Amino acid sequence: MTDDELATPGILRAATALVDAASAPDSNQDLLDGAVTALAQKFRGKVMFAKPRVDGVPDPELYLLSTAHGGSPLGLDSDLLSRFADGSAGEVTMTGLQVVLVADLLRELAARLRPGAAFGVGTNGLALGERTRKLADTLTESTPVRRPLAREFDPVERAEWLTHAMSVYRPDLRNAVIRVLDVVGIAHAGQPANPPPLSDVLGSGAGQAAMAALARATHGGPAPAVVGPDDPGLFLRSVDGRPIFDEANALRELLAAEAVSSPEPPLVTIGAETAIVTGLLLRELASRLLPGISYGLLGVRSDLGILADDLAAELLAQTRYGRPFFYPGPTRMWITASDRLQSDGTAPDVIDPVDHLMPAELLIPTVDSSKGETFGEYERIRAAALDLSRLLDDKTARDDHFAQVARQLHSAIMGTPEDSIAEPKNQPAEVVHQQWRAVELSHAEVVIAADLLDELATRIGPGAAFGPSGDLAESSGEYTEMAARLRDLSSTRRSAIAATTSNSRTKLGRLRDAAIHWLDIVADGRDGWRVPSDPVWRDATINLYLLAQDRPARTPTPPVRDPARHLRRQSGNATAGPVELTAEAADIARLLRGADTDPDPILVPDNLAPYVGKALGELATRLKGAGAARQSDDVEPLAAITAQLGRRILARALVGYYRSWDRESEQPGPRGHLSEAEARERDRAGAPYSVVFGEAHSPDTIIDMYRAAEELRVTKVDEQGRPRLSFEFERKSPTKLFLAQLTLYRYDGDGLGGVRAEQYSFEPGGTATRVTVEAGRSTREESVAEITRMERLWLTAPQFGDWEPLRDLNPLTWPRAADRPQVHYSLAWDPVRATPRAVISAGQARRRDAEGLQYCVILGPQDDPRVLITVCRNDNAFAVHFFDDAKRFRAIHTFRWVEDRFLHQAQQRLIYAGPSPRETPEYTLLATFEVRLDGLARAVVVEPHGRGVVSERIDSVDVTQYWCALPEFGAWEWAGELDPSPEHWAAQDLVP
Repeated sequence: MTDDELATPGILRAATALVDAASAPDSNQDLLDGAVTALAQKFRGKVMFAKPRVDGVPDPELYLLSTAHGGSPLGLDSDLLSRFADGSAGEVTMTGLQVVLVADLLRELAARLRPGAAFGVGTNGLALGERTRKLADTLTESTPVRRPLAREFDPVERAEWLTHAMSVYRPDLRNAVIRVLDVVGIAHAGQPANPPPLSDVLGSGAGQAAMAALARATHGGPAPAVVGPDDPGLFLRSVDGRPIFDEANALRELLAAEAVSSPEPPLVTIGAETAIVTGLLLRELASRLLPGISYGLLGVRSDLGILADDLAAELLAQTRYGRPFFYPGPTRMWITASDRLQSDGTAPDVIDPVDHLMPAELLIPTVDSSKGETFGEYERIRAAALDLSRLLDDKTARDDHFAQVARQLHSAIMGTPEDSIAEPKNQPAEVVHQQWRAVELSHAEVVIAADLLDELATRIGPGAAFGPSGDLAESSGEYTEMAARLRDLSSTRRSAIAATTSNSRTKLGRLRDAAIHWLDIVADGRDGWRVPSDPVWRDATINLYLLAQDRPARTPTPPVRDPARHLRRQSGNATAGPVELTAEAADIARLLRGADTDPDPILVPDNLAPYVGKALGELATRLKGAGAARQSDDVEPLAAITAQLGRRILARALVGYYRSWDRESEQPGPRGHLSEAEARERDRAGAPYSVVFGEAHSPDTIIDMYRAAEELRVTKVDEQGRPRLSFEFERKSPTKLFLAQLTLYRYDGDGLGGVRAEQYSFEPGGTATRVTVEAGRSTREESVAEITRMERLWLTAPQFGDWEPLRDLNPLTWPRAADRPQVHYSLAWDPVRATPRAVISAGQARRRDAEGLQYCVILGPQDDPRVLITVCRNDNAFAVHFFDDAKRFRAIHTFRWVEDRFLHQAQQRLIYAGPSPRETPEYTLLATFEVRLDGLARAVVVEPHGRGVVSERIDSVDVTQYWCALPEFGAWEWAGELDPSPEHWAAQDLVP
């Protein structure tokens, strides 16, 4: 979605309000004034104050956008000469060509200060515009040099740029708004002291024609059109029909040609006072060409503003203002007279501007919404970067000012509130009132935990992940030491993961990379700060400033490790590029498969295991924080794996005893801590008590012991402290427990809302009763299950302290007759790797279902699914895929919505020549059975890479048998009960 596309709804609403106000029979002047003002504001878009620090966003119809005094913006009627140039002595030298081009730029500013689409409908800019025009005439008269004609640029590149730039969303609406604002602006400019009533302006011939065009655009829907030559975002206001792009390249060409071809160009001397005012006005032009959402260059970089800003800096550098410290000098293809020679006396290279038109570079989008990027994130990072450049130009700024801006930039990168400062706990693990135990881990789990501890150490050290402060170096060292202790326990090491080489192709991506690079450099200096004189610091600061101003960076930003996308630790070769978090999560998941069956586990001592588990939980929390600014697709898989491994270690390393576990209060938790001796005594006496595995405030498993009642309950808890499984046992003999009741809890999103509980009650004779409760509704189903493995329901009664069998209970404990598959959701499915792409939560999938967007449902483990369902209501697509043992599609059932009914439209079988996907990655035969609404059915077998159609049969069927109940989100069991091997074809036709 483009910049102007996002702004169009607001413009359309404002335009509709004006049309309604103008056509209302009781319309009054105040109503029309408010409607026109609102339309001008919406068309202008978001205003960015360019340079000095000010509070709030000034109105561009009342204030200068580039100059402030004492933290407050200056009005358009301010006397710049008396305020900034009064008493400035000395002279400034420029070439005659530079003076002429500066004058042309001032005329463009004067035109943009007149009422109309570029300024607004007010008249406050007329006086400044007239003074600016007179200054331009004075500068032109000061030199005999006149602007030469620039050569024609490459017509193909120019046409490509203009085609892309003028292909905006709703150009008909944009043209109509510009026409109305210009009609009102011309009328107001003609009588600035006493503007005519808007009813008279809009009732004139030109006004009626403009309003008619606006009415067609607002009520008639989109119409084919191109951007008109009056659009201030693409064309000059001082020269009719001349694209800003052409003017910028012409000026750049002329300045570059003069720099290399004229050994002694004619020089012009102007007074310092005039130079200061001229420089400030050029900055104002640059500010009014900054891209906004709908104004400026529609999100296209304004090279004309870059030139104006460069010329302003060269003027002011020769006055008492001097060259700003952060200013990078001329960044395009021209060189000023003062920079003509390098230090060794040679002329610098000048790049041919024709080679640098780069339409693709000029037209890169601001954000890519498909990657979770937002305008809010862009504006926040940009504002922090501009705040930094303002401080660098403020000689009164103190170190604490820089620290505050650095924290703002870090908060913008991490997506956290500006007033929140993440601090890890002083102790890596809270183990009070709990027993410490050694934990057996596989070799894979040990090396994975060590790598994750190194990742945590880098994320709490100074840099983009934590912030510029270096106060936590000691804590970082503790985690590094823990990682080293773990590696000493195992000789196994992980293989390096391939680094990513993708470049940012949006303005936000490039600005974000530059901000991360700056924060990492800042944090690499003395006391957490690099001194401003450091050239590396200066280059990074200049690049950040340029990109925030929507200008090209002076030097390429090196590959950065984005906390929201990449590992922060070095992985493999120190010079290798960043490793994506998703790649790390996939590699860890691969290594953990089968880790429970490691024949030679490692015993992690009790003075290390609890701290490792706690530290992994800290890393999971920080990973989730790193993705807060955007969708969490990149961080969620690694955060989930890290949290799961940490909880698993803590559940084995920490055991606590309490009088009870309170489930009824608003803050459930343990009540009445017991020592092990006290708990053992209560066990002997038959008094109730609770055993908690993991941290008390975030347990993994809770055992409630009721010996007197001969009952025992085991509750498995998720990361949010909600019950997910509950096993209730009854003591049938001194040594045997029977599973009397099993409850499964499922939640729709976060919190306790939308809970669905399925309760299975079992009797020793084999009767199973199922009760389902959802959103307050209860349905009871009684049936006799064919439980062939009754031994699953019996468990040996544990002795005190022998809790591992109860802690390790899993869903396989209940009978297969009551089994339900695992359910996972993703945005898409990768058929080559046979893995889900971009795993999402059930809540996100439900929202996409309501909006008709595509998502996938995976039944079974993610790495070994048995059924895949793809859903997209907007495309009328619903398909159920069955997998074979090699994770290839073996059958596909296709459905579609027909008004308020659901048709089982097609069934397909895919036949492979061999059992191995490496030998036969593609199917050999495709058998399809399709049903039409008129009752005709077609059964066809095709060999796509050989004989073509093998067989085909058309029959008449009763279509009513293929109508199905409408699918309900979350109720996917019926899909798994479809026939995985449909039979509609002759058996001999299905032989490869």
